[in-house]
Amino acid sequence: MDKHPLDYPWDFEDLFMQTRRFLKRREELCQHSGTPQQARVQIIGGYTTDILENWIHIFAAYYGVELTLDTSDWGAAFSLAGNVNSLDQVDMILCLNDHRDLIIAGKRNHSVIGSDLVMSQISDLITRCGDHGVAISMTDFCIPQAGPPSGGQQASIAQVASDLNMFLQQQAQKHPLLNVLSLNQFSALSEEPLTATLRNWYQFGHTLSVAGSIVMAQAVARHLAFLKGLGKKALVVDLDNTLWGGVIGDDGVEGIELGQETPRGRIFSDIQSHLLRLKERGVLLAIASKNNEDIAREAFDHPSSILKWSDFSVHKANWEPKSSNIKDIANHLNIGLDSLVFIDDNPAERAEVRTHLPMVTIPDCGENPEDQLAALLMLDPFSQNTPLTKEDLLRNNSFQDNSKREQLMKDTADPTLFLKKIGTTVHVSPPESHEYARCLQLTNKTNQFNLTGHRLTQQEFNQIIADPLQDIFVARISDTFGDYGLTGVMYIQRKGSHAHINNWLMSCRVFSKTAEHAMFKAVATFLQDKGITSFSAEFIPLAKNRKFMYLLSDLGFSQIEDDKNNTDEPMAFELEHHVSQTLSAITHYCEIIV
Repeated sequence: MDKHPLDYPWDFEDLFMQTRRFLKRREELCQHSGTPQQARVQIIGGYTTDILENWIHIFAAYYGVELTLDTSDWGAAFSLAGNVNSLDQVDMILCLNDHRDLIIAGKRNHSVIGSDLVMSQISDLITRCGDHGVAISMTDFCIPQAGPPSGGQQASIAQVASDLNMFLQQQAQKHPLLNVLSLNQFSALSEEPLTATLRNWYQFGHTLSVAGSIVMAQAVARHLAFLKGLGKKALVVDLDNTLWGGVIGDDGVEGIELGQETPRGRIFSDIQSHLLRLKERGVLLAIASKNNEDIAREAFDHPSSILKWSDFSVHKANWEPKSSNIKDIANHLNIGLDSLVFIDDNPAERAEVRTHLPMVTIPDCGENPEDQLAALLMLDPFSQNTPLTKEDLLRNNSFQDNSKREQLMKDTADPTLFLKKIGTTVHVSPPESHEYARCLQLTNKTNQFNLTGHRLTQQEFNQIIADPLQDIFVARISDTFGDYGLTGVMYIQRKGSHAHINNWLMSCRVFSKTAEHAMFKAVATFLQDKGITSFSAEFIPLAKNRKFMYLLSDLGFSQIEDDKNNTDEPMAFELEHHVSQTLSAITHYCEIIV
């Protein structure tokens, strides 16, 4: 199977020629990613942005987002920030900065605007967006080169731009909803110029070239997809000539290139450093290599190896087709194949996986290691700026603990006995304030164990917290082998003696252990004590959540819709009996703590 034109690396000229065709195919592109998510984006700044807008629409559709795009008046983004209204109606503000915005042009003299004023206006926008739970994607200020229209003020503009860029990075560390898009970094990674020529600036008001518009559009769309729960979750890597130079089976530990002593060694060290940073951000790492496992493992004993064998959640070092191994990796991690990114220096291996697993993201990055690193940096397929939660840090360990669970399962013939042996504990209560970020993260990232597929903005979540008739319950789950952390969230709407489950989500890592049964029993018991006698729920079938319908039946719910044969429309369920009768019939093998 050939590489899709929208997959990296991009042929900018060819893509530009196909703009109209891709715009007409947006609905088809959306369907390729399953049920599309809806989003609204407001652009401020950027002057003439027609090319950028078209490509944001195209990449957003390709990543599974149906987009409504609004634009602002002509002018500097930071000066227009105060005019942004109706923040409760948008998902993201795209703020397009440009170094020309820093010039105050006089008839005979030019001056440079003070950085304090710009910082103040940007800070105000960040605060307002944060109050409404609206994400911001903001470009940095590209450092100007010599020449007009700077009026001989290149040094002053460059200093102010540099100060502002540092300020933006600092703000991004403080504000999870701010994502800084670095045109300076993208330019360093691209062989094509990303800024517009002087002619295109003066004639058309373009600040970005065609290539720059496509690169920036992809970054915006990727961030938007992540906000909508469509981000990638795991990186699968080859080993030989991907994490080190050479073939470990032929060259031995001493013969592979890794470390600061050689140019190629430095590249592979940087690749390993980047993977380690991804792991620290909560991205899962896995190995798919044609190697003998014991030999492959030795390479991580190299004195310059930054990564350890234990940094990888799954190891598939064998001689099976890599597509088969990647399927096993997805099954082991209990995530969809469309949540995986695969990096390999061998074009034949990339083609084999692409042919059999077209839903896996595979940058066709060539055989040079620097191109593989550039692909990860340019694409940033794991784009996220949400704060790390305890669960992010636990995730890799919990998958390693799974190996012990799987061994116990093999040694225990009776599934019920296995569930009793692993000693699952489910602690259910309303969330503490420091757990709100994790609740929102789980709500917006979970696809398989998601009752409705609904996502929440920060503002919507805050409204639920403040509503006296709505409850949130969380489940913190652990067993003999490890701590899963907060891996269940249930949203309840109360009306008199009735409770409706607005949504219910659980991490895929705690499936099939009856923890979901224990969580519902704990919540129902808590609410029964508050006078609740009946429950209802709406199940919205999605591509990945069908198992939820069977869980509701297990818990004593029955479907009340007339057309029970239509399994593609929202389905209403209610408990068949009084909640007290239901509670006594629920079976689980967990210890419940409330």
